[in-house]
Amino acid sequence: MQWRLASKDDLRLLAELNHQLNADEGHRNPMNVDQLQDRMRVWLAAEYRAVLFQRQDDVVAYALFRDDERSALYLRQFFVVRSLRRQGLGRAAIRLLLAEVVPKDKRIVLDVLIENDAGRAVLARGWLPRIRCNA
Repeated sequence: MQWRLASKDDLRLLAELNHQLNADEGHRNPMNVDQLQDRMRVWLAAEYRAVLFQRQDDVVAYALFRDDERSALYLRQFFVVRSLRRQGLGRAAIRLLLAEVVPKDKRIVLDVLIENDAGRAVLARGWLPRIRCNA
């Protein structure tokens, strides 16, 4: 698996994945893909960065984050493509994020919606070092 920073050319893809993430976690956000793309454009132009994780040329996951200017990094979104789940790709992507993207002295803060049982279950497994969950 490889990773790369997302660019403005990836805005549509990020918005489509964000739309799927909202549906999967039961988020009440009513934004459509076009609106999410506009929001993503603003975020990436300001304080957020996005990383796309790829296997060969296919995107398998993404992470959206910002530095909170303390000793932590705020991971706003993390998503694995639906059809590729349960193959260890999420774990591999998080490990790459921690090893190659996030500075070693940073801990990661992740908010998980209380209704997102699957997301909370992943965190409960304890295989995500340096991550603190706010639920």
